[in-house]
Amino acid sequence: MKSRVITLSLPEKLLREIDRAAKRENRTRSELMREATRSYMSKASHQAPAWEQIFEWGEQAAHELGLTSEKEVTKAVGEWRHGKKR
Repeated sequence: MKSRVITLSLPEKLLREIDRAAKRENRTRSELMREATRSYMSKASHQAPAWEQIFEWGEQAAHELGLTSEKEVTKAVGEWRHGKKR
């Protein structure tokens, strides 16, 4: 795989932590940063953003309760808040 050199600004404290971890694991700074980036990208591609997860949960809950419109959802939420749980 072809590599490119990039410039990256990091806080000094973080860079010292990276260098300590690289030394402890007998790796170069670049190897450690490549692995960290791959790990982050893998996790990020498998996780839906928080709002997307919330909306998916809401749609599933509405479906399970038989609510088919936003108006029905609003009414059900109001009833639930006032103690008339479904």
